Amino acid sequence: MACAVLLTFFVLPAFAAEAVRLMLPVRVWDEKQPFMELREENFKLLINDRQQEISGVLKLVASMEQRPEFLGRNFVLSFQVIEYGKQVQDAVSYFITEILNTTDSLYLYTPLNIYKFTVSSNKEKMIREVDELVKKDCDESQKRFEAAEKNLETHINRLLQQLSLDIDTDPGLVVSNKTIGTFLSIFPQEFLNFRNRYLFPNQEKYRQTLDFLGNRDGQRWWIHFQQGDIYRLMSKAHLAAKKIDGFCSLYEHVRFSFQNNLNQLERYFQLAESFPTEQLLNIFTSSNIRYNALLWENRSDKSPGDDAISKLESILNQISLDTGGKLIHTTNPEQGIKNLKGYQDHYYELAYNFDGTVGEKKIDVTAVPANGKNLKLYYKKQYAEEEIRSMVQYVSGERVQISGFSLNKNQAKFSVNLVGFDEMETFGLAKVRIELFNQGNSRAYRTENTLRSTRKDISISIPIPPQHKGTFKLVITVCDLIANRLATMEEQVILE
Repeated sequence: MACAVLLTFFVLPAFAAEAVRLMLPVRVWDEKQPFMELREENFKLLINDRQQEISGVLKLVASMEQRPEFLGRNFVLSFQVIEYGKQVQDAVSYFITEILNTTDSLYLYTPLNIYKFTVSSNKEKMIREVDELVKKDCDESQKRFEAAEKNLETHINRLLQQLSLDIDTDPGLVVSNKTIGTFLSIFPQEFLNFRNRYLFPNQEKYRQTLDFLGNRDGQRWWIHFQQGDIYRLMSKAHLAAKKIDGFCSLYEHVRFSFQNNLNQLERYFQLAESFPTEQLLNIFTSSNIRYNALLWENRSDKSPGDDAISKLESILNQISLDTGGKLIHTTNPEQGIKNLKGYQDHYYELAYNFDGTVGEKKIDVTAVPANGKNLKLYYKKQYAEEEIRSMVQYVSGERVQISGFSLNKNQAKFSVNLVGFDEMETFGLAKVRIELFNQGNSRAYRTENTLRSTRKDISISIPIPPQHKGTFKLVITVCDLIANRLATMEEQVILE
């Protein structure tokens, strides 16, 4: 399982403290397909307009179907729905049963709260607990949503009713003028509040959700459940704006009074311009998390407001592509989860050395294949000073350590220093694997154990079966199961 935090840092034993190796994820597309035929010499990396030497390029594939050998994966499920009904429940049930593993971490972002959920082997119980928790928050949010929506619909209906009357008389014109003025003085701000609270993602809560992941290694996947019916008010709001514009076309002398407020309202409808696409991309790419979205509507009828759904689909698709995830517009969320399970994220990691300076970094990557194809690259293009500082803190933080290795009469001895303990700080858990590889690099032996310890420093002694004789590469892998951090060590040994 690939380590993936921020730029994905690996502190290698061969590097001094001032020469930290960084890995930059880059996704390369040729039209609608990932392009995985590039080599190191095909890439060029600029940081703050200065060319940076690339010390290596890895080709990697990530998929939810991959069961982790050591590092657990990190999943976030978010819900922007009107109702947590059977369709969504079935999709969540499939995710827990068929995708989630006991070594994974799970975070739930409901319309009201953020939860860290304990993953257990009792899947049926876990499904019941998740359903109860999410449904409770979604039901409460639905009440608030419908009350706010009803208030806006009242303003719209009052306006449409007045504009449907005969306004050719002076009194009718005065009343319509007054109705429009009142509507435009109240509705735009109330609609903006409604849009930001119920239609748009809460960026601060997104950041808080990812903060919970901390320094956990392992793949990171975000699955967003987006019910398109939330945007159903848009059609009526668009109609109201068109009616006002039509009124102003008939009575041009009143347009000046309304035009500024009308323009403001129409700007609030423009999803492509107002949706926080770049901000969300920055949040996800900073944490190297793959964003996936399931978009569906329960309505069978179509209306002019569905233009908002198509624009939302385009926005969510862009965020998904840029972060290595996938958007699925579906009528069945459970089938959407099944499709996500089989999806593969093909990407490169460019290795380079950190220059040691903390400050804003502008990243520019180009890729020119041998055949000169015009390729589309997705990667994080800008890092703020605070993001660089966070990366430095991550590098300098505690790491799982393997030390004091010795081999005597086929008895391997070494020490392990863990990072994480349980919430009560009473014990740590480590999975330890020892492997032998012969000179042809074929594995000759493997043993693996999970250890529970009341100390962070563990002394380990493991016998190697006497039938293994000769020169081998011995590989020790240790995974801190609570901190979800990994360490490896290699030694050339002679067994007699």
